[in-house]
Amino acid sequence: MPSRPVFLVLLLLWFAALGWQFAVVALPVLRAGDPPGAGISLSDETTASAPARYRVFYNGQEIALARLQLTHQPATETFQSLAEFTTLGLKANNTPSKASILGASWLPAKSSLDMDRSGQPQAASAQVKIPTGEVNTTLIRQGANLIGSKTIQLAATGDTPLPAQPLTISIGEGRAVLGMLLPSWRWNGLRPGQRWSARLLDPLADSLLPANQAHSGQGVACEVAALLEIPPEVTKETECWKIMATREDLQITVWAAVQSGKVMRQEVKIGSGNGADLWVLIREDLLPS
Repeated sequence: MPSRPVFLVLLLLWFAALGWQFAVVALPVLRAGDPPGAGISLSDETTASAPARYRVFYNGQEIALARLQLTHQPATETFQSLAEFTTLGLKANNTPSKASILGASWLPAKSSLDMDRSGQPQAASAQVKIPTGEVNTTLIRQGANLIGSKTIQLAATGDTPLPAQPLTISIGEGRAVLGMLLPSWRWNGLRPGQRWSARLLDPLADSLLPANQAHSGQGVACEVAALLEIPPEVTKETECWKIMATREDLQITVWAAVQSGKVMRQEVKIGSGNGADLWVLIREDLLPS
């Protein structure tokens, strides 16, 4: 029979093992349906002047550079994530394919998302050039919806835009924001096997679709992979959480750095089979210079 001190030590070790088992195995399963944290930290305010740069690939060919920046608006206590897409500084393709030319026909473009400190969207907008003119989308939060319009102005009509198309996008509560061509600034509090539901919100992606179609407002099922992963096709190895968001013929895959939560790579696959389109955004500092 062990002495009382030894018995107490054994008992404490047993409880510690049970606690570890609960925290590592049981708790993630019980909390699997919780959305990740979307809060904006004070560090985001201090680094708002440091933009992130992504290189954008469409069906395997580089077509654009994206400059993503977070700006703090103290007066309204909101944050604006602004992405600007351009061909300036882009490495020239010797033989651009028809797909890459079509994929870049919307450049230059801008897309913005305004959110409060908890991560709830408050406004969104997009400005896209098209071969025949320009598409402008503006959305403002009203209750559980974003209300606004999509306007197409053709160059041939001068200053007279076509009638605006009214938009109402349901966003609900929780982490409702998941952009396709506008990566999230930061992913907080991810766990292996974590699952939740979200809605798409990306006026830029919607502007590239026909007038009667939109991705925003659609629900997607999100899940964090069980194991950490290094993003493919990068020269700088950074361990990331891998987040997969799917619905029907749409699949979004995000690699977010474990330490900072910032997006290192994002893939968007639209469609299935040989007719699918693949958009890839890779953080520029992970690629060869």
